Amino acid sequence: MVPPHWITASDLNEWAIQANRQAQEKLPELLRRLVHDTVQRPRRVDFPSGDSIHMAGWDGVVEVSEGNSIVPDGYSVWEVSVREDRTAKATEDYQKRCTNPLGLNPAETTFVFVTSRRWRDKDSWAQEKTNEGIWAEVRAYDAVNLEQWLERAPNAHNWFARLLGKWTEDAQDLESFWEHWSGATEPALIPQLYLAGREQAVERVQNWLAASPSKLTIQADSMEEAIAFFAAVVLQLSEELREKYLSKCVILKNQSSWRNFSSSQNSLILIPKFGQLEFIPKEHHVLIPIGRGIPCPDALQLERPDRKALQHVLVEMGLSHNRADTLLKESRRNLFILRHLLTTAPETHSPNWAKPEHARLLIPALLAGAWDDAKQEDRNIISQLANKSYDEVVSDLARWVNSSDPPIQRTGNVWQVLSREVSWRHLSGHIFPDDLERLRTAALTVLEIDDPRYELPVEKRFAAAVYDQVLPHSDLLRQGLANTLAILAARGLPRVTQDVRSPQSRVDDQKSRVDEIVHKLLRGHSNWKRWASVADLLPTLAEAAPDVFLSAVEVGLKGDQPPVLRLFLEEEPWGSPHTGLLWALELLAWNLKYLGRVVLVLAKLSRLDPGGKLVNRPFRSLCEIFLCWYPQTLATTEQRLQVIDTLLRREPQIAWELLCCLLPETGAISFPTHKPRWRDWDVDYTPQVTRISISKA
Repeated sequence: MVPPHWITASDLNEWAIQANRQAQEKLPELLRRLVHDTVQRPRRVDFPSGDSIHMAGWDGVVEVSEGNSIVPDGYSVWEVSVREDRTAKATEDYQKRCTNPLGLNPAETTFVFVTSRRWRDKDSWAQEKTNEGIWAEVRAYDAVNLEQWLERAPNAHNWFARLLGKWTEDAQDLESFWEHWSGATEPALIPQLYLAGREQAVERVQNWLAASPSKLTIQADSMEEAIAFFAAVVLQLSEELREKYLSKCVILKNQSSWRNFSSSQNSLILIPKFGQLEFIPKEHHVLIPIGRGIPCPDALQLERPDRKALQHVLVEMGLSHNRADTLLKESRRNLFILRHLLTTAPETHSPNWAKPEHARLLIPALLAGAWDDAKQEDRNIISQLANKSYDEVVSDLARWVNSSDPPIQRTGNVWQVLSREVSWRHLSGHIFPDDLERLRTAALTVLEIDDPRYELPVEKRFAAAVYDQVLPHSDLLRQGLANTLAILAARGLPRVTQDVRSPQSRVDDQKSRVDEIVHKLLRGHSNWKRWASVADLLPTLAEAAPDVFLSAVEVGLKGDQPPVLRLFLEEEPWGSPHTGLLWALELLAWNLKYLGRVVLVLAKLSRLDPGGKLVNRPFRSLCEIFLCWYPQTLATTEQRLQVIDTLLRREPQIAWELLCCLLPETGAISFPTHKPRWRDWDVDYTPQVTRISISKA
């Protein structure tokens, strides 16, 4: 149910008087939405509205297999009016349709007259006309009936309340969300922008809508982009389906509105735009939009759209080819950033939490990324990052968890920044030099600790928790801090307080800062346990400090017993730390600058690899990178051949095996290599494979 009396009969009556033209155009749309909102699977709902109200024919036609107390079963025809002379207008329409029912059989059809004004005599009028026996039944509804109908139709009620200026900030219909989201830019965004190159994702959403109620999670660079994508899918449907689904979609901004709309007896599409849900109702479709900050392997992942498809859409929006190219380079195909670049007044569209008076309070969470409230050592790190007590930090963050546009989410004991990309863009300008020093201390404190599970015999490591041999900090915090280092190195800071140097100088400064931290974590460590302890973080650390990482790996492969090689022994049946190292190397191979060094490292690892049950091996990574018909690097054919020439001189046996592996093979398949998350090395990747390039390779 909706909160009672958002819209009353008096509101409807006054609307007909004060906004007569709007009432004429919008009342049919209101009825259309009410039917969709309260009837399951109607066969036909047709109420022309807006400029179409003057079309000849019935004001409305509805066909349902099972109606309700307001919508008749079967076939019904509707006449709609906002005129003051209710009885005269109803009688006029009734007599006209009795004389010419437009090909219908009145004896099998219900005639319905609707007025948005109060009408005291409606029931007696309807009974009198029913008794004439021309129509199967005659009904009459006025403002009082519409008020009661609206109470049973939360989404139609929400839409109409906004139309009358009586909306609540707790809920929003999908159309008004899209209008606000797309209308904030010049030119206005169009749905195709969010659908470009995402055909499989679109199909999955359409299938979900057509199926029985269930939950679907969509993960994008921001929560808002996930909702915008869903809105774009719905808006591109046929008119019938679009009206059907739009009438059911409602965006909810706090637990109170969630409880309110979840209790509706009508099937809705609920879209929570806040933190932890108390429950998931089985009666409704539930779309959960999330940003990249939340691990969710089952989510529908929205990859960044294809560059050519995006450029085409931007030109279709009215931008020049040069302007489109510039925007794509600056945004890195991130649609959140692209929208920000097109926004006419960015400062007016920034979230409340990004305002200067609030932003500083969110910096500890921004730097940590995520943590487990149940772990005391996590709490200590958060307190250290904030330079205040943990309770004070939580108090600062609590107000934003259930806000309408939350930057952070709390689920049980877990705190997580919802979108690292969005939050960094809004908040990084408020990071001060002291914050960076505290970040350095926190990162080293957390990430320099060797995993105590490696002190146990191999057969006991699976029970490390039982022996109390676990890391003191959560994986959430470890991954969060590592990602912060990568973001800091890749994005830099827009400004640092009292730092008047050029933006590039500030980026270089942050790169040096991150290089020094990663150097301390990896270089000069001859103990394999150090590498194994950060194995899951190696791709992120490689992205944070590529040169330092590669140097550390190269040093770690020296000697009679290289510590890095120990990662490949597969001592435990449930996994091996070497996969993290291979993912890190695959990630760096996307950048031509590092391709040569990566290939030599992979070749040496291939030569020394003791083998194992896991198919993820160094040689396989080499093959995937150089595959002629699907290379996974931005290097051109000529550049890849130059790297292979070097490999032939340095590691001739592995080079020969690689060349044999690259020979065309019928039915061959390829597996994607690891891609950078924060660097833009693969941003323009579209395999340009031709017969000539394959022949040359």
